[in-house]
Amino acid sequence: MTNEPTVRPAVFLDLDRTLYDTGALVAAAYDKLRAMGHDSADIERCMNELNDIGFSFSHLLERLGHSSAMAAVVTPEFERMLTGGNGLLMEGVLPALQRISKVADCILVTCGYPPYQIEKYRHLSELHPLITECHFVWRSMTKGDVIRGYGVNRPSAYFENSTTHLADVKAKSPLTVCVRAMWFMFKPVAHPDDGRLWQTVDSIGKFADLVCNMWPAA
Repeated sequence: MTNEPTVRPAVFLDLDRTLYDTGALVAAAYDKLRAMGHDSADIERCMNELNDIGFSFSHLLERLGHSSAMAAVVTPEFERMLTGGNGLLMEGVLPALQRISKVADCILVTCGYPPYQIEKYRHLSELHPLITECHFVWRSMTKGDVIRGYGVNRPSAYFENSTTHLADVKAKSPLTVCVRAMWFMFKPVAHPDDGRLWQTVDSIGKFADLVCNMWPAA
């Protein structure tokens, strides 16, 4: 009789507004742009447009009317905001992932313009020892596609704030335990599928409790 190898569970983690305080980063960018004379409504419009076609600070500055040459000069000031990324991790992220990593692989799955997301993650050095794999999803692939690719035989959980991404994952990987991050500072709105297709928590510590109860350490 042979013993089949134990499959280590996978915990898939969103980045923006789940592990990372994207709101604080955006607010800092708004402050810089307003100081340059830009109107808040114009900033918001351009940011929303770029979320669909590929966000970067240089793209944002050009869309706000700066020449390519001026954008190249000013962009480094904005990109320096990313270097303090560890300070933008949400409260409790590191101890929660340290607990989770004892029972499962922690896998980052983030959606957005890959060069920007990769640069953002590069500065999250405190996360790096805890994350085993990264997926930077964009356009032709969804988070659900990534998670489905890990197969049905590997126990999995998914932590995410966006109900759109949660619904996609649940549709494509029904056995994955989905949990919605409802951080109070982002003013989450209740969704009909809360408590039905996915559970909800208001802290990552509670998510870690759930994971560690499902898969206790050996």
